[in-house]
Amino acid sequence: MKLSLSDSPARLALLSLLCILIMCLFFLIPGSRLVHSPLFGAYLLFGIVAGSVCTILPLKFVSDLRHGVEDERWTEAQLEPLRTLVQSRYYTALSVGLFVAFVISQFALKQRSLDLGWACLFILEMILSQLRFALKRSPSSTPANQSRDSAPIHSEHWGQR
Repeated sequence: MKLSLSDSPARLALLSLLCILIMCLFFLIPGSRLVHSPLFGAYLLFGIVAGSVCTILPLKFVSDLRHGVEDERWTEAQLEPLRTLVQSRYYTALSVGLFVAFVISQFALKQRSLDLGWACLFILEMILSQLRFALKRSPSSTPANQSRDSAPIHSEHWGQR
């Protein structure tokens, strides 16, 4: 039996967040202690590979989620818990808080850290916003206020002042 990653929208969202969190945890580990260690080369190589994979995969998962929502692969009942989550005020507060923390750490603090952890948190914030965008309801094809059976507008006073 083949395991399909795209059988659940919640699974795609969870996998994208998990990849970014793994990358953030890796880069938040202080690398300054490993600089003079014989393991620094392995740490650096693993960081490059893990960073690349954990940046590309979440983008693919969010793209699959967006295309699945657009193609109506899942029912509204399957999407509603995720939509409720990404539209909650806690989700918004987390997203805004991560962006503010990134801006403060990169631009306002006089001592900048060379760690890539804050950039990873910025990527996490971007993935959170892309998840919100992917789960956005698409507008219906006809506006609700227009009726197909309405008669054309007619006035006997056109052109008069």
